[in-house]
Amino acid sequence: MTNLPAQITVVMAVRNAAATLRDAVDSILHQTLAPAEVILVLNGCTDESQSIADDLAEGNKRIRLEKTDSTGGVAAAARLGCALAKSPLLARMDADDLSHPERLEWQYAALRENEADLVTCRVEALNSQGAGLDRFIDWANSLAEPEDFRRERFVESPVIQPGVLMSREAYQRAGGYRVEDGPEDYDLWLRMLADGACFVQAPGARLQWRDSATRLTRSHDDYSEQRMTATKARYLARLEKVRNNGVAIAGSGPIGRRLAGLLLAEGVQVHGFYDVAPKKIGKTALGLPIWAAGDLLAKINSPVLLGCVGRGGRARVRSLATTAGYREGDDFFACC
Repeated sequence: MTNLPAQITVVMAVRNAAATLRDAVDSILHQTLAPAEVILVLNGCTDESQSIADDLAEGNKRIRLEKTDSTGGVAAAARLGCALAKSPLLARMDADDLSHPERLEWQYAALRENEADLVTCRVEALNSQGAGLDRFIDWANSLAEPEDFRRERFVESPVIQPGVLMSREAYQRAGGYRVEDGPEDYDLWLRMLADGACFVQAPGARLQWRDSATRLTRSHDDYSEQRMTATKARYLARLEKVRNNGVAIAGSGPIGRRLAGLLLAEGVQVHGFYDVAPKKIGKTALGLPIWAAGDLLAKINSPVLLGCVGRGGRARVRSLATTAGYREGDDFFACC
């Protein structure tokens, strides 16, 4: 990746963003490392977004306008924009966010320095609607090195999409965005990581990520917890050790049971659950045994261990797993 020229196409899917579109585009046009082109994909807009986009593109040869209907949603819009990009590097941006003037310059420097395939940036919330988003951003901002992204990839989506710079080659090699039920961005990151892509963070780069009650990740079924968990299960089931050894799940609560059910549907052997609640130990969930957490040391049948105890218990499960000899990212994964 070190020889990739600083030629960047910014792809922005636009859906009824009249109130914020002009500022978003302005923030990306006035980068210290100017993009070669900005592709605005109007995705079934019914407000004034089209006329604003026309005005922005008039006299500016770097701005290119495309259209899709709303059927395929943001995934289809992003896929179209990336397919039409002429540059070797692709940056994503949302029509209601703001990029710091040096964002692309810092990300390009990090891509070259680390020979990376994808570079994230640090994100700040605009008008945060709750503590949950703030916790997610803090967690995503903590991922900086390639091993962080690989280790944490089944906790949550490890990349905040509108803050991405990536090589077009790595994007295409993984198959690009796909239009299907579920989070199109998380699906792409998991495929890229499975393909061996190197992810890093450019800590100097910044994105202001606007939150609202109508933001897709809050309002659309594709980004629901159920769809996220189904995506995790699909890619966990493709891991060789998971296929060969099956899994044991730390946590027999709703999250663990849901993941277990999805893995069983994928044909994965689920050996059982570990739990700390005395009243659960010795009973069953989904017809599978529940063992005491201390039995992690036994590594029953050497299955891959999946931690499903929520953010508050993640550190405890990691400690138990490390003591038991599990290697995170190989035979142990935190999954929430």
